[in-house]
Order: sequence, then C-alpha cells, then structure tokens
Amino acid sequence: MATIVKAAEPRKTSNHFGGVGDRIRIEGVIRKMIGNKPVMHIVEDIDGNQFIVRRNSALGSKPGVLVTIEAEVLEHRTYQDIKQTVLSAGRQEIVTDQHAFGKDH
Repeated sequence: MATIVKAAEPRKTSNHFGGVGDRIRIEGVIRKMIGNKPVMHIVEDIDGNQFIVRRNSALGSKPGVLVTIEAEVLEHRTYQDIKQTVLSAGRQEIVTDQHAFGKDH
C-alpha cells in the first residue's frame, strides 16, 4: 500500500531551487498538466517549491501523481508572484498514483 504524504498547513512559499545548469533530483506531486505536446507539468515538492517540466509525454496520468525527477535546471522565473524552477525533460519515475500531500494543498 502506498504511503500518502500530507503537507503541513499553511501552504509554504516557493523558492528557486539549485543553480542554472545544475543537475538536481526532486520528488514532488504533479499539481497541474497543461497542453498536449509538449505537456507542461507544474510539480510541487514537500517544501512548497514549484517546478516546471515540459515533456512530449505526460509524467503521470493525472494531477496528484507523486514523481521523482532528475533533470537540469534551465532557468528561474516568477509567475504570479510564485518563484518557479524550470527543469529540462530529464528522467522521471512515478512513485505512486495515489494523491499525495493532501488534495487541497
């Protein structure tokens, strides 16, 4: 049985992660998937950091999927006052298709 991880309340503030050009490994939950090809994934880790990953195929079947991604940091940006780290397509694995960090996080 998969473990469901719940995030602490209140919601944490996103910060930029790593340096441009660094290869990093993160574990996070797919919050949103936008588009078809490429698909833009918005992924959030347990600390509230937000990552953007563009891939030709979906990382998971739906939002709420817990994934591990190893990728290169392409840029840091801010969208609607939320700091985001943009990653290359990289390697990924689905940890669980169970909803993680709680549904409302």
